[in-house]
Amino acid sequence: MTRREELSRFRSLLDSPDNIHVTSEYILAELETVLRSKFGFTVQKARVTINALAKLSELVAPKAVEHVSRDPLDDYVLAAAVEGRVEYLVSADNDLLVLETHRGTRIISPDEFR
Repeated sequence: MTRREELSRFRSLLDSPDNIHVTSEYILAELETVLRSKFGFTVQKARVTINALAKLSELVAPKAVEHVSRDPLDDYVLAAAVEGRVEYLVSADNDLLVLETHRGTRIISPDEFR
């Protein structure tokens, strides 16, 4: 699947009434950094993208971040999933996928989420 196809699929999942996208300030800040460093977005384009995503999402503020993942930064993602009481955490990050579940949340790859 090309990057354009992945983005199109992500957008269709966001637009689906069956799905609620949950995020946090930490995740949005991390995404902005990735958009700029790995995808070459300008500061303005990255911020516009983040603002649009925030408007389509339920924003949570985790009260606690416990050490669970072998990558400590992923613990913030897990904390947002717990706070948002999400059923699925969809990620391509192997440090998250290896966990399979966390506090009632199934951790699956984008290919598994259909």
